[in-house]
Amino acid sequence: MELIVREQVNWFIALCAGILAVSIYAFHRASISVGEGACDRLQRRHHIVLQHKTTCIKLSVIAFVCAVVGLASEDAALGLLPLAGFAGILLYGKPILVAPLRSIPLLKPLIVGFGIALFGFCLFAFELPLPAFIAFGLICSADALLCDVEDIPFDTACGCTTLASTLSHRMRVIVVMSMYAVSAVFLPITIGVGVIALSIPFFWQRFVNRTYIDIRPVFILLLAWLL
Repeated sequence: MELIVREQVNWFIALCAGILAVSIYAFHRASISVGEGACDRLQRRHHIVLQHKTTCIKLSVIAFVCAVVGLASEDAALGLLPLAGFAGILLYGKPILVAPLRSIPLLKPLIVGFGIALFGFCLFAFELPLPAFIAFGLICSADALLCDVEDIPFDTACGCTTLASTLSHRMRVIVVMSMYAVSAVFLPITIGVGVIALSIPFFWQRFVNRTYIDIRPVFILLLAWLL
């Protein structure tokens, strides 16, 4: 985003945003109820939260207060970001409306992806061009769809049907590569090429894991810097 806006984000605002992300994630993980049928499908992160649930909630509260104070001190409008973040995660994970938004297969990856992109959009005082915002939203949505692959056994045991669980590996790759291709059109050539090139390994199912998905942006930025 900095490469596109050509303006460096305030390091203190970025730090507060990171603290807010910790708060939201800790709250989301600690608030998920696990039924008996899903216990044998738990991943390591689920076990950690169950063992330290009280600590996670305390961490979430402390991080939330720090984020609100820090963001509001820089810009009053940014002080609303934590409230919007928690409202979003409650609608995402809880049946406040008809059903949790995460239970709607097509909507889940888009909510996660564009939620992340909107987070960054706010940090740049809404100066990010709309096409670039859409591009980042598509990339993050495609990544979110792929991240759901590892969660299929757990989500199924919890009665949550995700888009990833309804598609074959081939169809998942076709969908995410199409999203990456569209996003590449709206991005600088070096970043667009990096997104496409470093997404090719997803054709092999062993690369569809959170580790590769998480480190890929670092490789993309390195490629952009070298070129």
